[in-house]
Amino acid sequence: LLSHRIAGRIAQLGAAGLGAAFRTLELVLCEKGVLDEELEEQIKSLLAELTRLNNRVRDDMVNTALSQTV
Repeated sequence: LLSHRIAGRIAQLGAAGLGAAFRTLELVLCEKGVLDEELEEQIKSLLAELTRLNNRVRDDMVNTALSQTV
C-alpha cells in the first residue's frame, strides 16, 4: 500500500518514470510476497532517486520564494 501511494504522489509531481518504477516495485513485491536482497537493493536505489527528487523540489520552492521577495 505504501509503495502504491508513493508511486501515485510521485506521478502527480510529474516524475512519471520514477512513479512507474515504484508501481513496478509494488507489483513485484505483491507477486514475490517476500523481500529478498535484490528487492531490498532496488528499494534503496528508488529511495535515493526519491531523495534527489525531493531535494530538487525543495530547492525549486526555495528559489521561487526568494525570487518573489526580491
